[in-house]
Amino acid sequence: MIYLFHYYREIRGTEPLTFTEIQNWSQLTQRNISAWEVSVIRALDINYWAIQNAD
Repeated sequence: MIYLFHYYREIRGTEPLTFTEIQNWSQLTQRNISAWEVSVIRALDINYWAIQNAD
């Protein structure tokens, strides 16, 4: 599943990810990802932003 972390690093930007951004990335890179893979990428992003915004 390390590939999902690499996907996340490709997609991650300066704001939390949206489903639309993930979908656009998937279409542009011709990577067909499943719903569970999107869920993992979103979880990585949620955790990233939680750490970034921790006091």
